[in-house]
Formats: sequence, structure tokens, C-alpha cells
Amino acid sequence: MKQKKNRFKILLILLNILTIIGFFVLFFTYMPLLKKAIDKYDTAWFLIGIIFIRIGNFGFFSSYLYKKWFNQEVIYTSDGFFLFALFFNIFIYGKFFDLFSYLSFGSEEITESFFLIILKIRYMILILEAIPLLYHGLEVLVNFIKVYSEKTNKTQLKKLRQIIILVFLSMMTILIILAPNSTFIINLFPILVLGTILGIIIMFLFMYKMKLLSQANGLIIGLGFILFMLSSFLRSFLSAQFDPILIIISEIIDMFVFFIIFIGFIKKPNYKT
Repeated sequence: MKQKKNRFKILLILLNILTIIGFFVLFFTYMPLLKKAIDKYDTAWFLIGIIFIRIGNFGFFSSYLYKKWFNQEVIYTSDGFFLFALFFNIFIYGKFFDLFSYLSFGSEEITESFFLIILKIRYMILILEAIPLLYHGLEVLVNFIKVYSEKTNKTQLKKLRQIIILVFLSMMTILIILAPNSTFIINLFPILVLGTILGIIIMFLFMYKMKLLSQANGLIIGLGFILFMLSSFLRSFLSAQFDPILIIISEIIDMFVFFIIFIGFIKKPNYKT
């Protein structure tokens, strides 16, 4: 088991290092474009600082949860701590790309095709961010069904969970790849993403009500994602035009929202008997 843990640690460290290096290469490649936004807006550096604070927050959240996962005697990738940590880990990549997107838009010199590529990548990251939570929720619900239904077996339920995740990921990926223009993505995908968030809210509130979670507080997580859904509406409104001040406000709001979600992930539920 110690060797397994060490392999996972090395793999996670390498993946994060390589991904972050990839982002730095991206920033370096497009630095002339990004610098125009930095030079144009006095508050651009403040925005950059806020984004890096958020990256630091997500880094702390994921590291804390990874540590709790590794501290267990036996580790499984289906474990809540790992999936919650992975959720925050992917958000680190999302914030790096958000920063790239903000500065690209702020330069006001990007083409429609480049804008479309940015949107496609960002929404793909958003979909990936949801996968760990959907997987964990389905894992818990599958176990719940298994306990209360004698007609189902473990293999069937496992396949069902995998099919749901695969269909969701495939459908979203195909829609993103085939999106003909930015208008299509801007109009359609916020609805799909918010629908996904709503599904996560319902799932965690249901798990709390049925007392299915032992490692996390489904009520706090559900309420946190309700706030996240509301803040997403606000962020879409504030980010309609590139204004560093408005984007900073939306990022600060999200910072507090995700702190609440993190508390939900680490606080055990106090179920009433």
C-alpha cells in the first residue's frame, strides 16, 4: 500500500507540474497580446493578484484533502477525499485559463476563431471540474440502491454509473467540439453548466437527507453550490464586458463561496437520530 501511495503522489505531482508548465508556455507564447490588456487597465495587476490568490486557495484545498486521503490506511480513487481533492485540483487549471481568457479579451484584439477556441477550452475544463463530484454522488447513490434493492447487483450498478458518466462527458465534449460559433456556446453552455450544478445540488442535498455521506456535509455542500449557481449568474453579468473591477468583484464573491463548499467537504455531518 505504501508503494501505491508513493506512485499516486508522484503521478499527481508530475501531472500538476507538467500542466502548470504548459500554462506558463501558453502565457509566454501570447505575452505580447496579454501585455496589451495589462498596459491598458490599471487594475489588471490587481486582477492577476486575485486570480493567483484563488489558485493558492484551490491549491490549499486540494492539498489538504489529498493529505486526508493519503493518511488513510487503504486508498481508493472512488474515495470522497480523493474526488473532492481532484475537484479543487482541476479548478486550479480553470483559474489559470480564466486569467489567460480575461487578459485575452481585455486586449480587444482577438479574432472570432481564437475567441471560439478559448470558449471551447474553458467549457471543457468546466465539464471536467464536475466529473469528480458526479462520480462520487453516483457512487454513493449506487451503494444506496444496492442496499435497498435485492434485484440489482454490484456489477450492473457499476456499469450504470460508468455509462452515465461516459454519456455525460461524451455529449458535452461533442457539443463543444462541434459548436459552430461563439454565440452557440455562449447561449447554450451556461444553461447546461447550470443544469449540471443543479444536479450536483440535488444530489448532495438528497445524500444529506438520506444520511448517505460520512466524510462530508451534504447540506453545506448543497447550499454552497446554490450560492455558486447564483454567483455564476452574477459573474456572467459582470463579465459581459471586460472590466477588471467587475471581474475582481465576481472572483472575490466566488472565493467566499468556494470556502463554504470546502468547509462542506471537510466537516462531517451532524445527523439527527
